[in-house]
Amino acid sequence: MFLTACMQNEEITPTADVLVGSWISESVEIRSLSDEKSISGYKNYLYFGEDHNFFRNYMGGEWELNGRYLTLKIYPDYSEIADWDYKIIDFSKSSLTLQIQLTEGKYCCNFQEFESDEMLLITEKYMLSHEE
Repeated sequence: MFLTACMQNEEITPTADVLVGSWISESVEIRSLSDEKSISGYKNYLYFGEDHNFFRNYMGGEWELNGRYLTLKIYPDYSEIADWDYKIIDFSKSSLTLQIQLTEGKYCCNFQEFESDEMLLITEKYMLSHEE
């Protein structure tokens, strides 16, 4: 008789060394916190360097990891954009899902569906790029 035991998946807490690299978004979902409006389909590129510098689309700065929270400290050149504090809601060595609450204006985009001061819940799902 064979007996097998199955362990439940433990939540993996990311470490800085496994975040290093280029991440390509699979999806970005943007939802209004005040009503049922949502949009999706946008793509992002996110690079984490070993030196804790990051680049995201057209901006950069320094990144800091604290447990399941990721802070992107935006370079002063982008002074109108405050630091972004993401919660890591899902993680594996090849996938990363980030979530943040920001106003439409602070997310850096002008979406027709939302007002610039409207609070949004933004979920970004990334896959690690294996291209050099």
